[in-house]
Amino acid sequence: MNNKALSIADLVTSRNIDILALTETWLGTSIDAQVLSELVPHGYDILHVARPYKWGGGVAVLFREGLVLNIIQSTKDRIFTQFEHMELSVKAGKTQIRLCIIYLPPPSGQNHFKATMFLDEWSNYLDRLTTISQEVIITGDLNLSVRTYTH
Repeated sequence: MNNKALSIADLVTSRNIDILALTETWLGTSIDAQVLSELVPHGYDILHVARPYKWGGGVAVLFREGLVLNIIQSTKDRIFTQFEHMELSVKAGKTQIRLCIIYLPPPSGQNHFKATMFLDEWSNYLDRLTTISQEVIITGDLNLSVRTYTH
């Protein structure tokens, strides 16, 4: 987001967007205050969860003031280790939904992410969401290559 903050803010205001989910935010550095001042337009707020290790990654939600968003669970809780996420309760008037923002970085030798481990955790995550009585929206960026083999 460091070099796109003004463009994102312009998109949000010009399109009158109420909620914008963001992945790969790269927030968590010393220049965040400047980036956030450019990113968050007047009348909006942001909730962010930085990658819990090293640089890069991170998830955030930019939202119009007046909406009530509360983080329920996030990457920093370390329940799930193969993907970054932020789970929020969103209230607008009488409407309440669960918003899940997911980021699965591409597997690499540095992050030790493995597709098979992700699929196990993802299954557990989805199973847990089925117990929620609210409407659920899942959005994000899953860098997952699924290959099909035929015999």
